[in-house]
Amino acid sequence: MLIQILKAIKSIKLRYFYLICLLILLNVGTAPGQISEPDKLTSGSIYSSLGVGTPVDYRASYADGMGLIGYAVYDSYAPSLANPALWGRNVFTQATGGVNLNRYIASDRQGSAKTARLSMSMFQGVFPLKKDKLSLSVSLHPLTRRSFTSFEQNTLPPYANNSRDTLVYGIEDHGSGGLNRLELGVGWKINKHLSLGYAGSYVYGPLQSDLTVIWSESEYQKINLDQTTSHQGFGNRFGVLVSPVSVLKPDDKLDIGLTATLPVNLNAKRIVESDKEVANRLRTIVIEGKDAYGTRTVKLPLKAGIGINYQPNALWSISSELKFGQWSEYNGFSRQQSANNVDRYKAGLGVRYRPYISDYETFWSRFKYNFGVSYDQGHLQLKGHRIETLMFSFGLGILSPDTRSSIDLNFHYGLRGTRADGLVRERIWGMRLSFNLAELMFFRPKLQ
Repeated sequence: MLIQILKAIKSIKLRYFYLICLLILLNVGTAPGQISEPDKLTSGSIYSSLGVGTPVDYRASYADGMGLIGYAVYDSYAPSLANPALWGRNVFTQATGGVNLNRYIASDRQGSAKTARLSMSMFQGVFPLKKDKLSLSVSLHPLTRRSFTSFEQNTLPPYANNSRDTLVYGIEDHGSGGLNRLELGVGWKINKHLSLGYAGSYVYGPLQSDLTVIWSESEYQKINLDQTTSHQGFGNRFGVLVSPVSVLKPDDKLDIGLTATLPVNLNAKRIVESDKEVANRLRTIVIEGKDAYGTRTVKLPLKAGIGINYQPNALWSISSELKFGQWSEYNGFSRQQSANNVDRYKAGLGVRYRPYISDYETFWSRFKYNFGVSYDQGHLQLKGHRIETLMFSFGLGILSPDTRSSIDLNFHYGLRGTRADGLVRERIWGMRLSFNLAELMFFRPKLQ
């Protein structure tokens, strides 16, 4: 491949330039071995470079500190994306939004690197059409995130570059973007034992990759490639919440939540552009190819989840969850993007404590406390290794003294991946700050 690149650059023929770009894009970012350069990373997780990026679980902010998505966990004063059926219980108009800060320490057998990423989390508003019966939800939230920068340096020996010297070159790949979901849904509380929910959505978003090839010899021109893959399609998801009156004693409570997100077919279009000097003029060239570029259908897989939340009393609750994603059926823009995907299973166990319900006088009783652990088997398998994630979580809910609004401050620490066979292991520290508005600016009090 590199011999063709060298000959093409020396001859400065446009048809060879097209070939250069095609060969580079087909060989960079698809081979699992290229994530073994953690000392060159400058942004988020390197594993987000594969496929459509790292999946983002849409969850409730108050369940995040429990290490859970929140399929069966309800809070009267904060909305939830986890299960559309939960919206039917709303009494107050609610809104939520926030920011995420994640720090990564990536390492392999050769070295390590520290990276960080700050991003907006999501926005959601829930509006009761009939209190504690029927509510409407509007939200915008991410489905996947792609954020990485990698650098690979190689050499080309004299016999391979038609010269007397060894040629050194470097390839830098910077990726960004992700898929987002703009969603409108409704939750209906049929009776005190059963609630149902449905949400339709518009799924969209670009995946971008900026590739730069730099040569050690000035006679070879630097190559810049900008690859953008846009996506758009429509999705559907459903939710059920079952709430028996009691289980073991008169004052306890059990909630069971189930959700299903149907597969989504996305219309995807890829454009690759590059700036190239032609006839002493700098031109932006659009590169096309029969196999790698053009229009494709990208299929996001079926997802399902189940959660159980048990409250022995009003102060304490314990929850467990299981999520499934059929990522083995994922169809990417190219075959290389789909080859490493396997079915994903994620399990979690969390506890919630709300002392303010019985005592609001002492300082420490004015908070909500959440903690939990989750294990994610991952949707990637590289060189025979599952890219697993073990995460520990802790959350603190700060209540407003005058309103029903609150702030959720959640922390997590976890491990992802492995250093075996040249892969990367990541240690992850994260913080999520969410603002939950209920009644304040949204709720009209009754006339006195």
